[in-house]
Amino acid sequence: IGLVVPLGMWGARWYATRSTIYELTTERLRTTTGILNRREDELELYRVKDYAVDRPFILRLVGLGNLTIVTADATTPTVFIKAISGVEAVRDHLRLAVENARDRKRVRQMDVDSLDGGHPAGDDGHAAS
Repeated sequence: IGLVVPLGMWGARWYATRSTIYELTTERLRTTTGILNRREDELELYRVKDYAVDRPFILRLVGLGNLTIVTADATTPTVFIKAISGVEAVRDHLRLAVENARDRKRVRQMDVDSLDGGHPAGDDGHAAS
C-alpha cells in the first residue's frame, strides 16, 4: 500500500507530461496542456530572450532533458518544456526559428545594463550628472 500512492502520483504526472503538446511554427510556440480541461497558449518567437537546457541524472539515463525558455511575454515569462528527447537539437532549432522571426519582424532583443546603481557612467567612470 505504501507504493500505491507514489506510483499513482508518478503515473498521473507522467500522463500529464505526455498529454502536453508543443508546436513550433515559423511565428510562434503553441503549448496545449491539460488532461480533462485543455488550455492553449501561444508565445510569439520574437519575444524569446534566453534558453537553458537542464538534464537531471534520471532523465539523462533515458536520453531526455528539459528546456527552459525565458521570454518578454507578460502572460508567460517562462516556458518549461519537460522530458524531451534530443533537447540540444530542439534548443538549436528553436534558436534558429527565433532569429528568423526577429529578422522577419525587424526586432532585436536589447540588454540594458546600467552602471553605478542605475546612473549612466561618464568618461571618468563616475556617474554622469
